[in-house]
Amino acid sequence: MGERSKYLCVAEEKIVEIPISKIKNGVMEKPELANQTLLMMQLVDETENRKPYKILHISFENVSFAENGKYD
Repeated sequence: MGERSKYLCVAEEKIVEIPISKIKNGVMEKPELANQTLLMMQLVDETENRKPYKILHISFENVSFAENGKYD
């Protein structure tokens, strides 16, 4: 079993995932979210055979992305 985190933003009535590969040194980058304040959800779940098994933690936060699409 392992753990993984997912970051999801609610943008214009759709859900946008920020892949872990787009987070470097604590800075999230998603150019299509530039100049927007959005509701972001962090989901931490336990996996079994690389599939979600159990939710461990969920948190919500309003975040603002800069004009270059970065949030830190």
